[in-house]
Amino acid sequence: MSPSPSPTSLPEYEDQETRIQAAIKAVYDSGFKPGSTTVYQLSFRKAAIDFKVPRPTLQNRFNGMPTRKQARVKQQILSPGQEDVLADWAREMGRRGLPIDSTVMIDHASDIVGKPVGRSWLDGFRSRHPDLKLKWTTPLV
Repeated sequence: MSPSPSPTSLPEYEDQETRIQAAIKAVYDSGFKPGSTTVYQLSFRKAAIDFKVPRPTLQNRFNGMPTRKQARVKQQILSPGQEDVLADWAREMGRRGLPIDSTVMIDHASDIVGKPVGRSWLDGFRSRHPDLKLKWTTPLV
């Protein structure tokens, strides 16, 4: 087994999720397996410090706890597949130069799911799809 990397040799990771995944991999690669009692080289505490992530989060995720985003999927009105279809439709309308405002998005989502969706749904949808922007259009005249 290779020794754990020193904090100075660790690459800089952009977001916390990437750092958590890298820390889990480092702990696992050091010889620690879930449910085993073997002595391991890289502790959760050391990995949390080295990768700059919260230790409880690292430990929970190592033991299989889902992310907040994964845990909330069942509470969403549209499934991830339905949201992908809606996002693709919005991108296609943008490529065609057809303006889409919030009411059109809400109406289209309501048609997909078969029941009305609220204004707050659109805020959540936009946070899950940051590449989509609502913009005002102006005539060329």
